[in-house]
Amino acid sequence: MGRTLVITNGYSTFSMNRKTRFNTIGSALALFSLVTVQTIPALSAELMQATSPQTIDIELGQNGLLRGQLVDPQGQVQAAVPVTVDSQDGRTITTRTDRNGYFTITGMRGGVCIVTVDGSQTLCRAWVSGTAPPAAQSALLLTSQQLTTRAQKTFGKVDTGLLIFGAGLFGILGTVIEADRQLAPKRAAGG
Repeated sequence: MGRTLVITNGYSTFSMNRKTRFNTIGSALALFSLVTVQTIPALSAELMQATSPQTIDIELGQNGLLRGQLVDPQGQVQAAVPVTVDSQDGRTITTRTDRNGYFTITGMRGGVCIVTVDGSQTLCRAWVSGTAPPAAQSALLLTSQQLTTRAQKTFGKVDTGLLIFGAGLFGILGTVIEADRQLAPKRAAGG
């Protein structure tokens, strides 16, 4: 006969033979897969909503001057870091911060733009001088995100949802195979 797993905690005893263990593990994997595959998209949506970028209103200076400063999470200025601005009219302008972390870009027009620094993007509404709402800023203060780790749905190039689905499918197949093995003697006997 096969080995039997016996688990006791002093009050009760639980025992499983090899077939029962395989069946239980397969069922648990299948259940885990179903729950997780349903939960991951919901969690991803919540994470995306929680980390979605806020739009910053910025008033441009004379001649479409966009000004800003880049600091690290501790407030230290970041020198010689590339700053890229993609405007809604399709223009891409790149500059670098100076030794005090400041940057300037001229010739900007009003409208939506995306400022990219160290892989992090900031969504801005640029307003022509004199047309900005009262809450608009006159310069951007950006924080370098070099030390930030972002949660991702993928692990390398493998989709984790697909991996979990595969584990669940394996569990279901294992359960079906084990059930078939247990029923085979009964079918052979005509029962």
